[in-house]
Amino acid sequence: MKVAHQVPTPANRPALRGRLTGRLLVWALALSALPAAAQRAPRPGQVVPMDTVRQVVDLPAATIDSLAAEPLEIAIDSARLAWLQTPTTLQELVGDRMSCFETAAPHEFNNAVMAYVRLFTERQRGYTQRVLERREFYFPIFEKYLAQYHLPDELKYLSVVESALLPNAKSGVGAVGLWQFMPPTASDLRLKRDEWVDERMHPEKATEAACRYLRSLYSTFHDWELVLAAYNWGTGNVQRVIRKTGKRNFWEMYPHMPAETRNYVPTFTAIMYAMTYAKE
Repeated sequence: MKVAHQVPTPANRPALRGRLTGRLLVWALALSALPAAAQRAPRPGQVVPMDTVRQVVDLPAATIDSLAAEPLEIAIDSARLAWLQTPTTLQELVGDRMSCFETAAPHEFNNAVMAYVRLFTERQRGYTQRVLERREFYFPIFEKYLAQYHLPDELKYLSVVESALLPNAKSGVGAVGLWQFMPPTASDLRLKRDEWVDERMHPEKATEAACRYLRSLYSTFHDWELVLAAYNWGTGNVQRVIRKTGKRNFWEMYPHMPAETRNYVPTFTAIMYAMTYAKE
């Protein structure tokens, strides 16, 4: 379930409810089928037995324009997980490459990240290639505003996770644009919406608004992994987990978050890797 992003204010509004599913990338993990050990946060470099997991990755074919209808629907169960069993040499290669990333945003390497790296570099390589083609137009826009707001350059990959770089992307619950803003968020961020114009679909205006929102989230959490979690799940929900656990580390808070949010940060990292090393 998806809720509107909320810009933190001194007064703050009522805590955000759980995000409605409806993103172009939605991840669900059947927790009821998992043993307790499988629900704990993966350790850095850890590879757990993947035959305990059933994952569903769903990109609805919400027809936006001729380019937008790109269904990516993958059901992975214990009989189809062989492709996720990563050879040690490949795991070491990916880990070594990620250790060389000079980023402020998260890029921790563990089994969750590795599973999504293989998804976007092997099984869904064609999908990654289509996103790479759009990158040439949109990334310069993102980079300009990220630099203007003194934000990490790698946050440009967040739009890939949100919308697959489709400016007219619209989710089933009304989130729109490259950054998938809900109507209340658009109003908070002063994006114009009427019967003629929806600035959520304007690459420059929406990106500038996204940068303002990301900056405000960072002023609240001072941690980029928690910023990503809050972008996905809502500021109030992440703050409640902090109060409940006393933790301020995404991977320590991991068991207390819904499946979509647990998978959001690893997917962000995997997309960053897949697009960086797409030609190798």
